[in-house]
Amino acid sequence: VNIHANLNDIEGVYFAAIKNSSTGDILYSNPFDPQQKPFFHYPLYLLLGKIVALASLPIAFVYSSAILVLTFIYMLFIFKFTKLFFDDVARQLLTFGLVIFGGLFFFGVPEGIGLFSFTFPHYTVAQLGLFTCLYILVKICKGELKQKKWLLVLSFFVIVVGVTHPWMLIPLITTYFSAYFLLFAKKLTPRLLLAGFITLIVTSLPFLLYFGNQARIPWVSYPLNFPLYGLLLLYGPILIPALIGLITLRKKTANPAILILACWFFAQLIFVYLPFPFQRRFLEGMYLPIAILTVYGIDWFIDRFDLKSRRILVFTNAFTYLSIGVIVNYLILFAWLPNQLIYRPFKEKEAILFLDKNSKKSDILLSSPDTAHIIASFADLKIFVGHGIQTPNFNAKQEFAEKYYKGQIDENKRSKMLSERNICFVYVGSSEKEVSKIDFEKESYLEPFFNNNIVKIYKTTWCR
Repeated sequence: VNIHANLNDIEGVYFAAIKNSSTGDILYSNPFDPQQKPFFHYPLYLLLGKIVALASLPIAFVYSSAILVLTFIYMLFIFKFTKLFFDDVARQLLTFGLVIFGGLFFFGVPEGIGLFSFTFPHYTVAQLGLFTCLYILVKICKGELKQKKWLLVLSFFVIVVGVTHPWMLIPLITTYFSAYFLLFAKKLTPRLLLAGFITLIVTSLPFLLYFGNQARIPWVSYPLNFPLYGLLLLYGPILIPALIGLITLRKKTANPAILILACWFFAQLIFVYLPFPFQRRFLEGMYLPIAILTVYGIDWFIDRFDLKSRRILVFTNAFTYLSIGVIVNYLILFAWLPNQLIYRPFKEKEAILFLDKNSKKSDILLSSPDTAHIIASFADLKIFVGHGIQTPNFNAKQEFAEKYYKGQIDENKRSKMLSERNICFVYVGSSEKEVSKIDFEKESYLEPFFNNNIVKIYKTTWCR
């Protein structure tokens, strides 16, 4: 159910990256941009691609197995992390429940929510690295880590974050700096903290510079434009106890863990409004401080109304209420099954596998954008228009594909326009047939390439 909530990304990007890697490549090649050179990206899917190749297992099986294994490891770590803030099992379980199952769905991107972020194994790996770096910071600030060998551990997890989601390093660096500055002002700074901050900077810079250069491509254009109060409201009902917990932290600021939590929370809110096209990347892991602050807010509520004797009942009801968003969303997702994204004709896969075996990586294929995602997950070639973010000039290309299949481009110009775009294959499957107004058999520039009655693929006469 998680997977089909965002199948366009999974099939069009992550399955495609695994497929790309399983053929022997060690660099990521964007299937929707023939001009972009392969670059180092998605190392987790590089590894999964090698497993697919060596074990001859289906891509979907390997991907789903990675989700299950990494999520289990991540959940164990989150429960361990809660012990930095709470010394009793009841509050640890409540925090754990809010992080994993709680009501953070209202911010509708996978980076900002718990259970839904497990749709993508690289999110889980990145957040595991991120929170381990924060865990080390808290332990250093509490004086519980004094040996320099921990700097090597910190470097390793900075690399884990850097190769999966490098932008998460920016609020992490800010949090380390803020913690050092605030504790220095209180004359409580452990010696290892400065060394940790320098280690973080030195290890992060290569990733920020490399991916910063790669990000200067035209398809990255999804800023968050709504105001701060809109961002806060999107978190839904969990925000109220979280804000209460934040306000009532004044009595607890002697605890370095609380101080770092506040630094992390504010760093993410500040960076999300920088002029950067993917600000939402800075929000990854925001659900952890919000869940912890929420438990502090519920603690205040229990103390304020003298409900200590009913604490477990309050915790249970709070968890149920704050999980409504996730519960409702899953009901919607289940109601959406089956759908054309999940269940497609088997013969369509047969056609795509034939295409994969009988095409070159440099060949360009034209299909509808919806079909392009499943083609990218099974065939290692270039696709004219597909994933919205990874396709340069997506709107113009989508419009061209729509007009082509509907026959709205003059018959005499169709051949020329496909030739100018160096298109090698024209795919006609179920989605294309729904809108097609062209008799492809009569197009002089097309030659039959594959036909199984469900899917027809044509090859252009100039493609050899």
